[in-house]
Amino acid sequence: LTDFMYVFEDILGIEDRSVQQILGQVDVGTLAAALSGAADNVTDKVFKNLSRRAADMLKEELQFAGRVAASKVAMSRA
Repeated sequence: LTDFMYVFEDILGIEDRSVQQILGQVDVGTLAAALSGAADNVTDKVFKNLSRRAADMLKEELQFAGRVAASKVAMSRA
């Protein structure tokens, strides 16, 4: 069980416009860490709701980030 009201995968149930607003407030490094090991449908939802420029920045960050510690992933998803 989790102590959080929401979990990262809840993004799948949020309408696209709201996801876009949320993503606009998230640091690309934090988002890259949160996406590390995320399910494909979650990753797809995120990329679908980013501008081309933001998606390119995120892809670049994911390439350079490599493996992310599980603790950092959990903190980024909180």
